[in-house]
Amino acid sequence: MDSRWAEAWKSYQAAIAKPWDDFLTSAEGLIQDGHDQDWKTNEEVFTFISNNTYIDGKSIAEKFPESVEWFKEVKAESDARAEQFSLDQLRAPVKVS
Repeated sequence: MDSRWAEAWKSYQAAIAKPWDDFLTSAEGLIQDGHDQDWKTNEEVFTFISNNTYIDGKSIAEKFPESVEWFKEVKAESDARAEQFSLDQLRAPVKVS
């Protein structure tokens, strides 16, 4: 009788785990898409402002090229953190005994 209860429990866990894990996978994708879109927008705004704001006849991008490099570094750091993002700690544990 105990083995049937164990099998019933494993079956229940498996039925719950798959939809939940599929949801987490979709949520991770949406979070990554949001990150990518936000940075695309940030980059467009930064590029527009730095190319179209002038100081002494030169654009900010021309006068301060280090600002462009700084932006690239910040974006690269953010992208690296986004790649490491995971909802794995929320995935349903399925214990096999």
